[in-house]
Amino acid sequence: QLGGGFIMIGGRNSFFLGGYKFTPVEDILPVLLSEKEEFVYTEYKPDFVNVRNPLLNVNDDEKLNELMWKNIPMLGNYQKVAGVKEGAEVLLKYKNTPIVCYSTVGKGRTVAVLTNTTWRWSLGSMLETKYNFRELYTKFWKNLVYFASGVEELKSLQIICSDSYNLHEEVRSTLLTNVDSVSKPKVYVTFPDMSKKLLTCNKISDRKYQCSFPADFVGKYVITATLE
Repeated sequence: QLGGGFIMIGGRNSFFLGGYKFTPVEDILPVLLSEKEEFVYTEYKPDFVNVRNPLLNVNDDEKLNELMWKNIPMLGNYQKVAGVKEGAEVLLKYKNTPIVCYSTVGKGRTVAVLTNTTWRWSLGSMLETKYNFRELYTKFWKNLVYFASGVEELKSLQIICSDSYNLHEEVRSTLLTNVDSVSKPKVYVTFPDMSKKLLTCNKISDRKYQCSFPADFVGKYVITATLE
């Protein structure tokens, strides 16, 4: 009831195989432990249940975020537990087996990651240059740690703008956030020549901001934003 967080990662010394059944740890886990538990070695790609869950938000571009999860590198094993407890939320699964799930216990939060091969996502960028899976791996684990610890609530910052503009046209971006902040978001644009500029950000209303810049060059522009 006092809060706190707990994350358990799969392996031969985790969950039932690690002897955690009939211990206080079993009581807080989001999964059901069973003596029939297996540690299965197989190559598989986990499926997301709801890609809009904030814990799966690894890229501000919604379409790109979903494509990255759809093309995620293969994992190499999973803990086959008896199932998930009532009230637990499943983030990732393989067939009918949970791979990542979480729950709230009193004022605390617990996460079960039923594999120890998510490091493959970090290495995925060495083989696949289309998506930055190293960044996905880092942000995903940050999301889990922040969620479990309760040190900071997950912040959502969405950037909305058109896909294409004419040369010299004003590029206008709207930023929406789910939290109140005493400071405005810091918004940067990276130009086609890879130079970077901090944009002026104006507050339109609560949790809504706007910024703009002229499209004076032909090529790709990248807009990024952070919220203090």
